[in-house]
Amino acid sequence: MQEARDFKNLSDAELALAKVYVDASLAPIDHDNLRGEMRRRKAQRAASRLPCILRAIGGLLVVGAVAGAIGLRVVLESGRVMLPVMVLPLILWAVAGVLLLKARPTGVPLGVAALSLQSLSFAIGGIAYAFSPLLGAQIAWYGGEIVVSFTIGPFGYLRAEDVQTTRFAIDVLAMAGMYFLLKSLWGKARAA
Repeated sequence: MQEARDFKNLSDAELALAKVYVDASLAPIDHDNLRGEMRRRKAQRAASRLPCILRAIGGLLVVGAVAGAIGLRVVLESGRVMLPVMVLPLILWAVAGVLLLKARPTGVPLGVAALSLQSLSFAIGGIAYAFSPLLGAQIAWYGGEIVVSFTIGPFGYLRAEDVQTTRFAIDVLAMAGMYFLLKSLWGKARAA
């Protein structure tokens, strides 16, 4: 019986070549070792990219907070917003963004909380809510139709209004940011 091979010392090119030649039915232990090494390297590459992605999300949160603060004056003059609905989320965005830029662990759950404020907007039963400090890409269900919309610039409201049709919208950009933040939390929880 042949001894199981170790694939840890192979280069990526050699590992790809070994994937072609190692047959699962003839050498199941080698095949399992090869697949395990390929999974380990894939996870290692993904883990090395994640801090850069988290810092990019942090930068976007800070830029969004600054843009939202600048645009807050325009939004307030329109009379369509209650001050805390915009100011408190902008503060949360700024704090989470700075913490993510500094690679602090508390920035991740705060970033999830900040992006969750943007991830859903709705108008139902006389109450309407929406928040976006910088950019948004929404997929909305509005009056029986699905609508895709893109927004640039700050807006936000929580108000009572006469809602004729029910509207629900999910912000795809916020959900993508939350995906990477939650992936970071999941990776830390699995490593512990």
